[in-house]
Amino acid sequence: MYENIPQYLKELDNWLCYDARDLENPKAPRDLQGQLLRQWTNKGYSFKECLDSISKGYNSGLGLVLKDNGIVVIDYDSVVSDVEVNNELGYIKPVFIDKDKETSIMEDINRLKSYVELSPSNKGIHIVLLTDVKNIYQQKPIEIYSKNKYIRFSGNSIFGYDLEYANNELLDVMDKYSVDTSDTHKLRFNKSVYSDFIKKNFKFSNGLDSQEIIDKLFNGKNGDFIKKLFYNELSDSEYIKYKQDKIAKHYKSGYISKKMQDRLLQRLDTSNSGKSYTLIMYLFDACYGDIDKVNDIFKKSKLCKADYLKPRYTGDNKLYKIDKVEYMIKQAIIGKEDNRYKNYRY
Repeated sequence: MYENIPQYLKELDNWLCYDARDLENPKAPRDLQGQLLRQWTNKGYSFKECLDSISKGYNSGLGLVLKDNGIVVIDYDSVVSDVEVNNELGYIKPVFIDKDKETSIMEDINRLKSYVELSPSNKGIHIVLLTDVKNIYQQKPIEIYSKNKYIRFSGNSIFGYDLEYANNELLDVMDKYSVDTSDTHKLRFNKSVYSDFIKKNFKFSNGLDSQEIIDKLFNGKNGDFIKKLFYNELSDSEYIKYKQDKIAKHYKSGYISKKMQDRLLQRLDTSNSGKSYTLIMYLFDACYGDIDKVNDIFKKSKLCKADYLKPRYTGDNKLYKIDKVEYMIKQAIIGKEDNRYKNYRY
């Protein structure tokens, strides 16, 4: 049954065992020899090592230690009264204890669309997902964890979802249950942003296709600079001069402080990545926050290296695959929220 656990999770070294045969401590984390662990938050073994321990009879099951590394588990405890198993059709279906709980939990499952399994007791449900949201240890009104929690796995997958990245969807679920996020580092990855600044400075419409947006950019304000940037024909000295002038203009207008001006001047990045971030920011505003169009147009530019298109893992524990273009777009958009990439703007 453990074959249903997503491969991403199997590749982690955060696994510990448990032994349900010990009626006094059936859920407690244990080492590979079946010994109880008093300190376990920084412990961990490979998935294969835990399976081997189970096969040798030291333990009866395994679970994952959450370490704020991009994995979040929502734990619905004691919500299932029975389980229907159809061997002919090959599915497992939970029978919920009441209709209201079923409606609410199925709403969450259908929103998150990530891996779901029955708990080892068959009385609960776990939703497991990937996210940028960190520092979650929430027990009421709903159990949501990203750290300091040992979650036992059953492998009894239900509803057929694979492990998925569901950042915004998780935040929506947290909002639904009025979870206090004041101590939670959260990043809402917006796919559509219409700020007053964008509306004022750009007259483009999402009705334009990628080539029409490129043409508008090349023929509009700063068009020569953007065109050279797009075709990677901008010298480092031209790039630095342009950025210095823009930063000085923003300081003079009061948009940034003297301290920020000095910081931005020190951080001028003439590398291909630095110029790529600048182009992405222009594209983001020109596309009115349409991420798909930003991605499409940037990949047509000469700044987009072949290496940028290779799928790669990202996240604290290398959990989900995106190419470098998607990663840079994501970072640039985060920069609109927390100014970490403010130096790439204009």
